[in-house]
Amino acid sequence: MKIGARKVKLFQDGADLEAMVAAKRRNLVAGFTTNPTLMRKAGIADYKAFALKVIAAIPDLPISFGKDLNQYSLETVKMFYDDARAAGFKIV
Repeated sequence: MKIGARKVKLFQDGADLEAMVAAKRRNLVAGFTTNPTLMRKAGIADYKAFALKVIAAIPDLPISFGKDLNQYSLETVKMFYDDARAAGFKIV
């Protein structure tokens, strides 16, 4: 979809894996965003496990799990990325 000279990309915000997978299958979005607040509101207690499930289900689209990594300890952030890499996901 183009509006003028700009290309518009839609990103779905939320923490419902089923809805995310459905949006991907229907080619409705260019990627996804979520954050700990949305995950908590969705009843997700294990953010790391949820993130790994999302990455496994949607390996080919961008997914943001929140930009403010300062709220987590460095050790927690490193563990998440190490686990994702070990599972075969490309982390850039």
